[in-house]
Amino acid sequence: IIVIALFIFVSILMGVLCCQISRQRKHVKYDSTPQDDLDIDIDKLPTNSCYHKLTECSKFNPKLQALEYPRNSIVYIRDIGQGAFGRVFKAKAPNIASEDNEHLIAVKMLKEDASDELQQDFQREASLMVEFDHPNIVKLLGVCAIGNPMCLLFEYMKKGDLNEFLRLNSCDNYIIRRHSMDFYSEHKPSLNTTDQLYIAKQIAQGMLYLSEKGYVHRDLATRNCLVGDNLEVKISDFGLARSIHSLEYYRGSEHDAIPIRWMPPESILYNKFTVQSDVWSFGILLWELFSFALQPYYGMTHEEVVQFVKEGKILACPENTPKQVYDLMKMCWSTKPSSRPSFHILLKSLNVLYEDYQKKKVLSDLV
Repeated sequence: IIVIALFIFVSILMGVLCCQISRQRKHVKYDSTPQDDLDIDIDKLPTNSCYHKLTECSKFNPKLQALEYPRNSIVYIRDIGQGAFGRVFKAKAPNIASEDNEHLIAVKMLKEDASDELQQDFQREASLMVEFDHPNIVKLLGVCAIGNPMCLLFEYMKKGDLNEFLRLNSCDNYIIRRHSMDFYSEHKPSLNTTDQLYIAKQIAQGMLYLSEKGYVHRDLATRNCLVGDNLEVKISDFGLARSIHSLEYYRGSEHDAIPIRWMPPESILYNKFTVQSDVWSFGILLWELFSFALQPYYGMTHEEVVQFVKEGKILACPENTPKQVYDLMKMCWSTKPSSRPSFHILLKSLNVLYEDYQKKKVLSDLV
């Protein structure tokens, strides 16, 4: 009887306690999270090593952030060159282009011991390239700006630079083939005048686009053009490129490494660069193209080249070059910048010449 009575008492007590607890919960109010801005001292927050700091390139052009590519996804294949900024190598970049899961790219990597000035030039090139969208200018596909070293990811051009491509197509082909090209053939390749004009007009198209965007390249040469399949040519290497936009011209610094043999008198003597100075360089590039990549002013020292140009002398016509093409070269080399043709006029002239030679080629093939 005592045990049963004790059990009933405990049960009643627990029931009363549960009822009281339930009533108290109904009357409890919780404060909502404050919606007002709080003053937080960011400097006192602990650092998180899991986050990386973006390089300064994002300050040059915010568009680069959208091109960020995970560096661990890059699959190295082989080295293809060494530039002023550092190594250049061929690689695969899965899913960098939506239409191709195994996209081949050329990676330009900034060397780890690069000076502040070199880093700024590298970042400036990235900022320029992200603005360009033209079939005859090499395309920037991605950047690795998170972490070090910084890398620029460009579309891969199978046949290498135009300078070496021309030498391989020369009748006097005696150079040793570098491993920077994937273009190998048992039969020696050949270029005819129609092909050379096709290459020239593509470069003129790219330079017209650049000039209309308000940029001077400052280093236009066959070594800075790349060749792909079907004689597709694209302008590359914008390390020296600068924007002129509202300015009449860009004046480089005395420390710039500039290519004397491709420069007009005003650039050599006064360090003055304009679209017209790029036109002069285009004339030298035409000379390279039709001489199959001979060195301009070969046999002369840099000092002799400067004196040669100051005296108003010009390069001789390369062998087997059409007179109309050499006339274009001479127009590009006018001592007075305003007398030089625009890239629009050059492109129009090259298109007419190309169509004429293409018709001649079709007729000769029929015969």
